[in-house]
Amino acid sequence: MAGKGDGEGEGNILKLENQIAVIKYMILFTNVLNWMLGASIFALCLWLRFEPGIQEWLQKLDATEFYIGVYILIFAAVAIMVVSFIGCLSALQESAMALLVV
Repeated sequence: MAGKGDGEGEGNILKLENQIAVIKYMILFTNVLNWMLGASIFALCLWLRFEPGIQEWLQKLDATEFYIGVYILIFAAVAIMVVSFIGCLSALQESAMALLVV
């Protein structure tokens, strides 16, 4: 006689499932936002790299080292997008091991 009711405790199980679903979709939402951030950084860096007006401006300033920073940001943006995509997949599959890796 652990409790006072006649039920089997299904209310607690449903409550736990709802909490797990909320956590799952919060992780998914956060990863989607991170992926969008990475994609926007990637697009900005591509624009900075290939825009003719910026290339002319940098030649006038003799600031050719500027592209080193752009390449680093492109690499970082791609890494953010890959990690966020893997995070989205692992959140949807509810894979604990994949979430730990990411």
